[in-house]
Order: sequence, then structure tokens, then C-alpha cells
Amino acid sequence: MIRKALLIMGAVFLLLCLFAGYQLWQNNKVVEYPDKVRLKESLDLGIAWLEEHRDEVLATNNPILWWMVKESAELNHDATLGGLFLAYKARHLDTNPMNPWLHMFSLDSSAPVRAAELQNLPDYNVLFLYGLSCSGELAKTDTIKQQLAEDFCYTHHHVLSPVCTTHQMMGVRFMQRRQCDVALASEIVNVLQDRIVTQLTWDFRVVDAYLQRVLMLVDSGAVSRVKPIWLTRVMEAQGKDGGWSDFRTIIPLGSEYAIGFSRHVVGLGREQANFHATAQGVLLMSLLLSQ
Repeated sequence: MIRKALLIMGAVFLLLCLFAGYQLWQNNKVVEYPDKVRLKESLDLGIAWLEEHRDEVLATNNPILWWMVKESAELNHDATLGGLFLAYKARHLDTNPMNPWLHMFSLDSSAPVRAAELQNLPDYNVLFLYGLSCSGELAKTDTIKQQLAEDFCYTHHHVLSPVCTTHQMMGVRFMQRRQCDVALASEIVNVLQDRIVTQLTWDFRVVDAYLQRVLMLVDSGAVSRVKPIWLTRVMEAQGKDGGWSDFRTIIPLGSEYAIGFSRHVVGLGREQANFHATAQGVLLMSLLLSQ
């Protein structure tokens, strides 16, 4: 009985190893770089999804996603994206001139950025606001000091977070854009680029974190380090409706749910496009086409 159980366990382990090996090969094989026609098709589908789900996305007050929409609109000179952003701005920004997130959309914003008022935000949001404002008050806080260390994600209980490194990269990139401690920011970006390349090489789950990693390499000037297969897989993960999901099916379970890759490695869910992933996909395609 014990021998039979061991054989079954061994067979399952072997199958898992073969599956993982195949996925790693699929994730790193050599393919042709996607041409501009294919990139433009992907972008147009993504924009169409955002417009189709206009009410849903406008109800989402997530400044970083809307910054991505705004950047995409400017890169493409796209009226649809521009109109979406203006509708968001009227609903969520123009009504509160004291909103610290105004710094994300305006270089000359005078909205106050006070450490005491940001205590309930995730640490990476505070880093975003520091990068956007170069606030001397925020610079003195432990929240910022910790995140300006290259090994932050490994020393502050974020080692299991699949997006800690990309969130840190986003914050440091805002520092670069606003010329805030540029030398330190550049050093951190170089380290984080290496880390993200390693993550993309070994983590073959094409979910939100995967897309975010590719986006941050391109955004930070490391497009040459992006393997063509990673771009191909991002586009293959785009739904027929034009949106991207944070779930990838492995084994279908009926018409809706499936066992698949999720932000928690493997889980039960369904492929359903959302604003979070789609905004990143649209910005990624916009950046690639602009280059």
C-alpha cells in the first residue's frame, strides 16, 4: 500500500516537473519580434474594450490606471482615450483641488502632500506620491527610506508579492520623471531591471504581474531586454473582446470556471478582462509603437 502511494506521488511529481519544464520552454523560446501591424491591432482592441466598458472604468478611481490612460492617449493622440481621461478628470479630480494625486497629472500642482494623511495608503502608493512631489516631509519617513533600498522587497515582508518589484520600479520611475534624487533613482532602476528580467524568465504565468513586468522594462528604457516571446505571450493572453485578465485557464471546469494561473500561483477562477490589466496592456502597446 505504501509502495503504491509512493509510486503515485512520484508519478504526480514527474508530471508536475514535465509541465513546469514545458511552460518554461514556452516562456523563453525564440520567436520573431511582433510587427507593428500586430501591435497596432492589439492596441486598437484594448482601446475598444475600454470604450465598451466606459461606465465600469469611470467608476474606478485608481489614479495610476488613469495616468496610464492619459499617457496612452498622449502617445497615440487618441481621441477615445483622451475623452475617457477627461471624463475621469471631471468626475474624480476637478472636484477636489486638495487631492494629492493631482501631482500625478500636473507638474505644477500645489495640492499638499502630508505624511500624516497618507498613513492608511499602501507603502508603494506613498512612494508614488513621493516620486511625484519630491516632498521633503515624505523623504524623512521610514516608509520612503525603506523603499529606496534596492533590497526592499526581500527585507520588508514583501518577498511573496509578485508585484512588489514592479511597484517599487513605478515609484522610482516617477522620481526620475520629476528629477527627484536622480542618481539614486537610476541606481535602483538598474537593479530592479535585472530582477524583473529574472522574474519574467522563471515565472511563466501570464497574468497581471507578468504584463506589469514587461511594461516596466519597456517604460524604464530596457525594451532591448524584453524577449519577443514575452510580448507574444502578452498579446496571446488578450481576450477576443480586447481586454486582459488576471487569470489564465489550465483546466476548464464547465462553461465558466477553471483551474488556472492566478496572482496566487494556481487557483479557481475565470478569464474575465478588467480595467487593471487592460490599462497596462494599452500603455505597453502604446509605448512599443511610439518607439
